[in-house]
Amino acid sequence: MDFRKRVAGNDIDLTNIVSGPRAKRNRVVYNEEEDQDIEMADAMTDSQRAVIQQGMQLWNAVKNYKDPATGRELSYDFMKLVPKKLYPDYYKVIPQPISLDMVKSRLELNGYPSLASVMAALELVFENAKTYNMEGSSIYNDAADLHTALLQEYHAITGAPTEQNEKQGELEKLLTDTTNELCEAMDETGLNLAYHFMELPDGALYPQYYMVIQRPMCFNNILRKIRRHEYVDANSWGLDVGLIFANAATFNEDNSPIVVQAKALQLLFNSLVEKFPPEFAVEKLPSPAPHPAPKSNVIKIKVGRPKKGSEVARPATPPVPKPRHSSSTDPPAVAGTPEVTIIKLEEATKVATPPPVSTAALPQPSAAPTPVVIKQQAPPQTPISQMPPSTPQPNPFKPTPSSAAVSLSRLPYPTQTRP
Repeated sequence: MDFRKRVAGNDIDLTNIVSGPRAKRNRVVYNEEEDQDIEMADAMTDSQRAVIQQGMQLWNAVKNYKDPATGRELSYDFMKLVPKKLYPDYYKVIPQPISLDMVKSRLELNGYPSLASVMAALELVFENAKTYNMEGSSIYNDAADLHTALLQEYHAITGAPTEQNEKQGELEKLLTDTTNELCEAMDETGLNLAYHFMELPDGALYPQYYMVIQRPMCFNNILRKIRRHEYVDANSWGLDVGLIFANAATFNEDNSPIVVQAKALQLLFNSLVEKFPPEFAVEKLPSPAPHPAPKSNVIKIKVGRPKKGSEVARPATPPVPKPRHSSSTDPPAVAGTPEVTIIKLEEATKVATPPPVSTAALPQPSAAPTPVVIKQQAPPQTPISQMPPSTPQPNPFKPTPSSAAVSLSRLPYPTQTRP
């Protein structure tokens, strides 16, 4: 038996030793769908590649569009479908839900036969948003702005003539300038009259506003509609401006600061549209009603007079007449007609208490009675031992009546007649 000797450690070639555990070999799985995609890509025609390329150009134009005023990307809320748990009614109102991510996935798989079909799918995203959300809301406005950007990009790709012409451009410039002038109007104190009409009221703070007002409108929504080329004539723009003032008068109380500002803007609107050229004529809004005069703080009291010929039992002593300051402007009293007395509000509290009565008209009471003075003679101071024996001995504690007549000096009692 051949025993081989172990090789010394110094003679081992360490370059062939790999440190660490041996890596596992990955199992390669072949997917039939990938093979089909590769075959479809190879069999794709030039027209189909053009549809995908132009469709992605449309999709990127919508995805990267930003608000010119704030720089905010408007496509964030349209990338994915709304959660069904949070908005279950959305899937009852919208028959065909769709999102931008769904359009992109189908476009990459060559699911659209033409560019027009891609355009229809993207338009459906924004039509669903405008159907479900209320007009004037932030999502509704974002969907409208993105739809306008989509149309502009589509016309730029296809070369189709746009609906906007020179006359439309002049109209939109006139409407934009007039709207901005209304938004910048101020009163004599420097207060901006359009401050409360630039945006719609917050639904969380004023939920009852959207229960009363059926068609909310504000100046910023009008400016957005001008940018989206939604006004084909000046009259439709004028109706939206008038709707702002009508909503303010419907929801707020008369003579409130908001209603007063709306009436001032309405007068300014009528003066501005008078200068429009004949081809852009606008019907003037009805002049606002003048402010009613403030109600004076008066109370009217009707005091009836007895009819002529009727007998009324009067007291034996006539009542003391109330003092009244006569005036030359007082109307003459007519017999048989009630007398109207106008009392100011600050004097209304004096009616409940009778006026002071002059003391000169009252009978003067008689003088206060003088107390009765009874004069009686003091007891004799003669010692008892010097008195005659026939005279009985007087009691020192009981006075002896004098024989002289007692004089009573008093006045008659006062009368019992009360004033």
